[in-house]
Amino acid sequence: MRLNTSANSHAQASDETRDLTCDSPQGSWRMGQTEAANLFYGLFQTRYHRAAMRSVLSRLSFFVVAFLVASQQRLLAQRPVHDRYSFACASAHYMLEDFDKQPSVPSPDGSTAVQLTKGDKFRVVANDTVLGNLNFPDVSSNIEVGWSPDSSQLFISYSDGGEIGGYHVHLFRVTGGKLQESQIPSVVAARFKAKHWCESRGNNLFFLDWTADSKVGFFVAEVYPTSDCGREMAQFRGYAVNLRDGTILRVFTEKETDAIEKRCRKSGRLALPSDDLRK
Repeated sequence: MRLNTSANSHAQASDETRDLTCDSPQGSWRMGQTEAANLFYGLFQTRYHRAAMRSVLSRLSFFVVAFLVASQQRLLAQRPVHDRYSFACASAHYMLEDFDKQPSVPSPDGSTAVQLTKGDKFRVVANDTVLGNLNFPDVSSNIEVGWSPDSSQLFISYSDGGEIGGYHVHLFRVTGGKLQESQIPSVVAARFKAKHWCESRGNNLFFLDWTADSKVGFFVAEVYPTSDCGREMAQFRGYAVNLRDGTILRVFTEKETDAIEKRCRKSGRLALPSDDLRK
């Protein structure tokens, strides 16, 4: 197709109304200059709009992708909201009747899960493979199950009596497709018992949380909070422990421990300044 203006064919027309002639194998047609201008403006506008639309879509796609990535990161970093019935910052809380419902608590990466099963037992499963069946005969109430941020460790705690105890903690590590129980809770309990002990009832042990890198765990040991424990009644201390070698990095006073607990439950994560771990 060839477009051209033909002054010879339309000598009588004014400059404002000069016609545009289009010759093609299929024939020819004419239009006024104003119509031609509108046609070219329409073509330009269409091309401009298409380019603009491509730019808008490109920018929109960028922001959508950025939003999805940020959302995924937030979801991966998100932890359960603190349950007011739980001691730990982020754990699932159950009672004995929940074993019949057989709920599961998945690890953050979704690769492993702890399932409560009938008969008041626990089953740890990874990719449909059972890593272990755990049985604690003295489980009575206030069961808590939680995972470390890196999905390599889990804890199970419970009371063998009622609301005030006695409370026990079991800590496990999942490595090489195997489930291994840690002796660290026993080490912490023995350290506290050396200075604080209730002869008539014993002590309670709780697990608060892991640091974000899953390398340090925070335990709280407490003397049974009843009057028959005498002067030792309800005394407690916090213990920051290196979970690789069991080294107790620092023992925290009641005031310090209480502040750490409150911050952790509010934020959902344990934060221990590095200076605290060097003391």
